[in-house]
Parts: sequence; C-alpha cells; structure tokens
Amino acid sequence: MVRYNQIMSEFQKLKPVYFRNTLKEHRDELGISPSTLAWQCSISRQGLFKIENGTVIPSVLTAIKLAHYLRVEVEDLFQSDWQYFDD
Repeated sequence: MVRYNQIMSEFQKLKPVYFRNTLKEHRDELGISPSTLAWQCSISRQGLFKIENGTVIPSVLTAIKLAHYLRVEVEDLFQSDWQYFDD
C-alpha cells in the first residue's frame, strides 16, 4: 500500500503541457458530419465540439468509440506532451 501511495503521489505531479487531437481532420477526411459522429459515439454534438476544440478530454470509452468509428488507433487521434510540476 505504501508503494501505491508513492506512485500516485508522483503521478499527481504529472500534468499535460498540451493536449492536441486530430479528430476534426480525420472526420473531415472521411466526410462524416459532426452530428453523425456524435450520434454513433453516443455523445452530444456539443460534447464532440468540445473534444475537437481541446476544451474537454474524452473518457477512455468515448476515445475508443471515436477511434473505432473513424477507423484509426486512439493514439492517432490524441497526442500530449507531459512534464512534472512540483507543488
């Protein structure tokens, strides 16, 4: 249990410097409308726009659904650069 607490303490110091997605590019490439993609992935259109704009990071399940429908790997949709920040 002590080791778990140490790992979690270190993990909480790790923050994304930026989070970028290529969701809109993949969607446009396939000619899929935002409404269709949102409906297929069981999210709202507004939620999809927030994910595309980077204001919301999707859940793992939503990211998998998006990648599956767009026929790409999750890693191809979302990229981030992480670094440590001390409190």
